[in-house]
Parts: sequence; C-alpha cells; structure tokens
Amino acid sequence: MAGIFCAGFLCLFSQRVGSITPFLKEELGLSYTVSSLHFTAFVIGILLIGSLILAIVPADHAYRVTVLRNCHVNPIRGLRRCDLLYNPIMNKTRGSRWARSIFVFAGKLTIVVVVAIILASAIELNDVLHPPRTVPEGKTLRKYKIDYRPVDLVTEDGIRLSAWYTPPQNGAVILLAHGYGNKRPEWVYALLARKKYGVLAWDARAHGESDGSISTIGYLEVMDVKAALEYVQAQPGVEHVGAWGGSMGGATIIRAAAQFPEIEAVFIDSSFTSLDEEFDHLVPYPVINPVARFIVTAGTGFRLDNVNPLNDIARISPRPVYIVQGMADVVAPSDSGEKLFNAAGEPRFLWKQENVPHLSGYTDNPRRYQRRLLDFFDEWLLGK
Repeated sequence: MAGIFCAGFLCLFSQRVGSITPFLKEELGLSYTVSSLHFTAFVIGILLIGSLILAIVPADHAYRVTVLRNCHVNPIRGLRRCDLLYNPIMNKTRGSRWARSIFVFAGKLTIVVVVAIILASAIELNDVLHPPRTVPEGKTLRKYKIDYRPVDLVTEDGIRLSAWYTPPQNGAVILLAHGYGNKRPEWVYALLARKKYGVLAWDARAHGESDGSISTIGYLEVMDVKAALEYVQAQPGVEHVGAWGGSMGGATIIRAAAQFPEIEAVFIDSSFTSLDEEFDHLVPYPVINPVARFIVTAGTGFRLDNVNPLNDIARISPRPVYIVQGMADVVAPSDSGEKLFNAAGEPRFLWKQENVPHLSGYTDNPRRYQRRLLDFFDEWLLGK
C-alpha cells in the first residue's frame, strides 16, 4: 500500500509541476527548465530515505510480535512470562530478522522506485508531446500597422497549420519558425515587415491554432517548413526566400534548409545541436534518463538521434548561416552555437552574447539584434 500511495502521489505531483511550468515561463519570463523529471529525482530521494526508516521500524515490530506470541502463563505459579525473552538464542536471531526484514523492504522499495520512474517518464512524455497552446493575438502587428492576412497551410501528412502572411515589397520573404511551447514571433515579424520584407509565420503542429496531436521537437516539423516554403513560392512577387528559427524552430530550419535549397539564407537563434544531447542536458539522471528515452522512442516512433542539426548544417553551404547563442542559456547547452558554427560550411557567422539567456538576444539589445538580422538578409538575399 505504501508503494502504491507513493507512486500515486508522485504521479499527481508531477502533473501539477507540468501544469505550472508553462505559467512560469509565459507569465514570469522564466526559462523552460522546470520538469516533472527533475522533481521525480527529488521525490525518489525522499522515497529512499522514508523506505529505509520503514525497513527498520517493521524489523523491531516483528521482534516484539514474536516475543508476544511466545508469552504464556505458568500453570504452577500463575505468572505470565515470555520464555524467549530470557532465551539467549533470541539475541542471535534478532540480527538475522533485521537483515531479512530490510531485504524484503529493499525489494519493495525497488519496485516502488521503478514504478515511480516509469510513471514520471510517461507523464513527462505526455507533457512534451502535448505542449501548451498559446494563441498569437497579433497585437504587435496591429500596433505597427503591419498588413497581414491569416492563411492555412497543409503539410504533406495532412496537418493544417494556422499562419499569417504579409506579401513582400522587395521580392524577398522570410519564413519564421518559433520554439517549443511558444507562438508566432510577432516581434521578428514586425521588424522584417516594416523593412518591406514579406513574412510567413505559422503555429507549428500541436501548437497555437494549428492541428496536430503531438509535437516531435524538430522531426516532423520539417514538413511544416516545407508547406510554408511551397506556399510562398506560389505567391506573386516572391523572388527570394530566407528563414529565421528560434530554439526548436532553429533546429527545424537547419534540418529543412539542408533538404530544400530554395531556402537561400538562414538566421538561427538558440538552437540545440541534437535532440539526443538536449535530452541529456535536460534529463541528466542516470536511472531516469534511459527509461524516459525508451518511452519517448516508443511513444513517437522515432529515435532522438534522428533530430540532429549538427550533422545537417554543413549541407546548407554554400548558402549562408548566421548563428546566435546566448552564453547564459540553460535550456540548451551554452556551447551549442559554437558547435553548430564549427560544423557549418562557409559562409557562416556566429554571434555569442554574454550573460544572455535562452532566446533573449533581442530583448537584451533590440537595436543590435535588428541591425544584424536585417544586414544579414539585405546582403545575402537582396545583394545590398
């Protein structure tokens, strides 16, 4: 019963943690680093200590019960006494009873821990595959009087994506791919549209107003980029196509650009190098990690190493790649930008921002970010 109670408590606790994490990120501006698996490690530690105490207490209790069971009344003197209480053999067997009891409870503890790990991993997988849906409001676009229209994109696997599109005034369109659990980046959209670039931004599958039941964090999302690319290529006045991607969107853009040469230039902000490395970074627990990996693979049908921008980025060359990395990033390893830069072919650019958290380069220095972003696309798409 104790094991079932602990496992049930862990399940409910993890669900509560999973539910408050998006709130912490969206409302308080905290990085998306809190995970039910992180709390699972803490709870399992408490479980270990508590079970050790339980293992000792029943051992002493079993000793007392044994004594009471061997107590009797002397028929001659009429006195109640316990023979084993004065039997020296009792002192020899007490230690073995303790060891036996601890062994039994250790076995029960192992079962409880395994069940707890599986439950927590399953809960976390469910949270990851079903990110919070944040619906974009368009306030920033209306503030700057950006002309845009809502459009629907359809991927080759039949997923409808909700999107915004602004036609270009300079012949170039930029595709915008947002990060995990995020929404269409209105600030980038407005920045580019005000400089006469066409822009297409969409909610990734299982995000915002788009269809789709699960997010695959950069695997199937490549088909989202393909649908966006095909849409803008069919629009009048489009001569060049570039792409901006943040976090998961950055990893997705790298993978898509490696496959589709029609994307002529890419600007990547806070991407991870591989989903495999990202998983190890966010779930660094020796016991939980392999169990969670197995459940992720079983639940999605693909291996984590299938999403590997580090292996794909070299195939973008000779098209240019600009990489932005905040050195205070804790969502992705802070050396991810440098690894991607070293793996990329020429022309390549790296901007490392000291003391800047994940995907916060623009908020840290808006003017510098705007200048570098626009200068990059102006040079490589418009030839300025």
